[in-house]
Amino acid sequence: MKQAEIIKSANSKADQNSLELINRFSRRALTADEVYVFSLILCDNETDRDNERFTIESLNKLKELFVGKTGIFDHNPKGHNQTARIFNTYIEQCAEKTIAAGEPYTCLKADAYMVKSEKTNELILEIDAGIKKEVSISCSVKRVLCSICGCDLKQKKCEHIPGKSYQTANGRQICCGLLTEPSDAYEFSFVAIPAQPNAGVTKGYAQRFENDGCIKLSREEYERINALARDGERYKAALQAEVLKLCAINQPHIDIKLMQKVTERMLTDELESFKKAFDLNQGCYAPQLYKCENAVLPNEQFKI
Repeated sequence: MKQAEIIKSANSKADQNSLELINRFSRRALTADEVYVFSLILCDNETDRDNERFTIESLNKLKELFVGKTGIFDHNPKGHNQTARIFNTYIEQCAEKTIAAGEPYTCLKADAYMVKSEKTNELILEIDAGIKKEVSISCSVKRVLCSICGCDLKQKKCEHIPGKSYQTANGRQICCGLLTEPSDAYEFSFVAIPAQPNAGVTKGYAQRFENDGCIKLSREEYERINALARDGERYKAALQAEVLKLCAINQPHIDIKLMQKVTERMLTDELESFKKAFDLNQGCYAPQLYKCENAVLPNEQFKI
């Protein structure tokens, strides 16, 4: 599940066990009257809108990582946006419900608290009224594996397209990215899903990608760019073959295997320049029976 949600609860008052867990994070012992407690589903093992999903092992790791993490608004990390804090996490599994991948439905739940104050009164009212219901989480994972072949998609691209169905040893399966080895959990955020249709789990794949200006593409854009890339590869391969053929005709003394290695490293515009040069050079060869001007024929000097 990409978006998390606050769970409806009849009791928003902390019991003694909850207070003990909450007071691990407070500078002084808080009382039940001072805090507002609510529960939420952080994430589960269902495939999300990006055709990615957490494995059950990843959910268990996130269970440890999310304890003590803060709740903010719209993933804005400014200090004044800190509103709540997670004090307890737990895994719930529903044996009666099976996801598309064949696993039992499993979700990561959390208990969070807020201090009752003038600042939080409006938010508490909106949570109780069901206005503030959607939340999303921010975390990072080390590996994203193709569910069909196991290729690490952070390192290289495989031939399988997320969202497409493929035949496997276990029957037909829909390809998705398996989010594995969570390395950190950052926060959970209250978000307005209708205003932000892409709000959901913010997955950081590696520190080096976070500031590199990455963009998000729709499935249609992704497939269109892939199709253009394949067309470009076919054009370059045909151009390379043409250059090798022209080289063999125009420069037969050049080792064709060496020229093949050279063309493999060329860019498309470089191959086009070589082809143009070879094409121009083809018209410059002299015929085999070439007649030079003012040529002296045999015994010409003896003729009267």
